Amino acid sequence: MYWEARARALARCLEDDPSIALLGETSTPFNPEDGLLERYPERFLPYPPISEFGLLGMSVGAAAAGLRPCVFVGTSAFMYYGIAPVVNEAPHIRYLSGGEASSPVAV
Repeated sequence: MYWEARARALARCLEDDPSIALLGETSTPFNPEDGLLERYPERFLPYPPISEFGLLGMSVGAAAAGLRPCVFVGTSAFMYYGIAPVVNEAPHIRYLSGGEASSPVAV
């Protein structure tokens, strides 16, 4: 099933890279049955702000601070409410820092 393949891929990424953090609701993107929350509780933010702008802005800031957030936006149409940090802020971090910082975010 799709969610099982996604859980295996995320588990593999979490094992390989300690800077990956998962942001999103536990019931929708990451099924409780996949065991990721129990295996990696310190790298999971299951209840982010109920605001796409806040969630994606927080993920860009976390990425600039050195994490590699994997973010779930529940409904793709709602992502447009939070697109500004992804397209306006994240790309500028590299250029404003002279290439010394980046902001990798997977949405």
